[in-house]
Amino acid sequence: MSAAAPNLEAAAPARPRVAPRWWWALGLFFSATLVGSSMFASAFGLTYDEPVYAAVGARHVDWLGHALRFDRTAWSFEALEDGWGNSGPVPALADWHPAVGKVWQELWRRIAPSWFGPFGGYRLGSTLLWAAAGAVLLLWLAEAAGLLAGLAAALLFLAWPAAVLHGNLNALDGPATFFATAAAWLAWRQMSAPSRRRTWAYGIVLGLGISTKFNAVLIAPAVLIAAAAWRRPALRGLAAGTFLIAPLLFVLLWPWLWYDGWTHLGQVIAFHGRHFPVDTEYFGQITGTPPWHYPFVMLAVTTPLATLALAIWGAVRPARVTNGSGQALRWFLLVALLCHILPFADPTASKYNTVRLFLPVLPIVAALAALGLASIRAGLQPRLATTADRRQLLAGGLLAAAVLPTIVDTLNVHPYPTAFYNRLVGGSAGAAARGLEVSYWGEPFAELLAELSRRAPEGATAYVCPPGAIAGLGVYRALGLWRRDIRLVSGADAAPTADYFVYQNRPSEWDELGFELRSQRQPVYTAFGGDAPVGFIWAAAGKEWAAP
Repeated sequence: MSAAAPNLEAAAPARPRVAPRWWWALGLFFSATLVGSSMFASAFGLTYDEPVYAAVGARHVDWLGHALRFDRTAWSFEALEDGWGNSGPVPALADWHPAVGKVWQELWRRIAPSWFGPFGGYRLGSTLLWAAAGAVLLLWLAEAAGLLAGLAAALLFLAWPAAVLHGNLNALDGPATFFATAAAWLAWRQMSAPSRRRTWAYGIVLGLGISTKFNAVLIAPAVLIAAAAWRRPALRGLAAGTFLIAPLLFVLLWPWLWYDGWTHLGQVIAFHGRHFPVDTEYFGQITGTPPWHYPFVMLAVTTPLATLALAIWGAVRPARVTNGSGQALRWFLLVALLCHILPFADPTASKYNTVRLFLPVLPIVAALAALGLASIRAGLQPRLATTADRRQLLAGGLLAAAVLPTIVDTLNVHPYPTAFYNRLVGGSAGAAARGLEVSYWGEPFAELLAELSRRAPEGATAYVCPPGAIAGLGVYRALGLWRRDIRLVSGADAAPTADYFVYQNRPSEWDELGFELRSQRQPVYTAFGGDAPVGFIWAAAGKEWAAP
């Protein structure tokens, strides 16, 4: 009699079940990428910095192509300088930022499908990381405080006007925000359950962030403070990730530091430590050194009001999270918020472009808002939700009440998220009336040039301020987005020859002529972001302006 065959199926260990939050995160990532590339990245006008980053990124990737083809000349000091140095053969190729973000953007630009369109493909790299930042927030907060908190954190961030803008541009602020957020999440997981694998993951992601833009490093002090205060066993691993793994990766990923490294690093630090002044209009005063409270005020008035209120509630009344460490998570988020903002409160620090320089604070505020929403649900549920269906209905209603106003705000100012201000200053129109910048990066020129092409007579000459904007506007002409017979000029000597005068609504970059035009003439065309004017066209005396 033969022995019965073993039941292999019953003996086999069960496969680990994928947590639902991972499926939610995956779906959110793909949905946000589709919406971002089709609706946002394709709609925004070019900003001042994008052509520079794209040109430098192309230089980096071209060098990589030579190296991968085993071209020995790529390793000469001259080739390394041309491929990775701080300046190219023309000023448009000059840049002092690390390389990773620009390489990432350029690689995706080269492989982007044509259906993304010229701007959607150009910005696909950032859009992917914007969507990924939302997915990271979902995973982090869902694990800590439940699926409602995870969805709230992700959607509040993804719908935030400033995040929508910077997350869908070929620039460095959005990618740096993703890496800082991912590093914070990985550090929190390391604090919850220390391991070598998580140490390496945190150090690598932090290194990628620093190798994209230096402000990503501001999450590191918060991580170390939190670990020292509440999670001492994780401190050694997080210190190794911060001081060993991340700096090593930073050097490895920027070949410009492979020769004369200390000299080049000193040049980079000196440049960012003495950044050239950028004038800013702050409550009607134009200055290159706004007061210390600028970052706090800008964060308060450019945060959607529902998000701001929930974040304040989350900061003072956090929900009890599933792993029993709600207070530690709240304090970690608050310390991270301060570490991102306080350096810009220094009176000598550069402060401009509302929240752009400390953009990684946005996911932190969204996470605090998610804790606030979870706290409200925990308080309401025992009284209003006695069944499973009612609990789901309550959660869905709270999520909709938190997120829908922000979506409406973003659509109201589309395609000019820089124009968004909340009701603390009277919305977009109130901000413009109070002398706050409702535009600062050149996006309105796309609409202004398109309108000029529709309504200006043949052979017209248009005066553009500031002069540096003309280089970027040539991209629109190359793409056929405005008429070739219209000539663009700039500079005081060219003003008398102009038929039209084109300005974005950023008085801090205007010449004297712009202030004269605003005080003496009505514009023939005004571009609006919500209720705020973001750009103007004035006509010279006696010049025709065709009906639309």
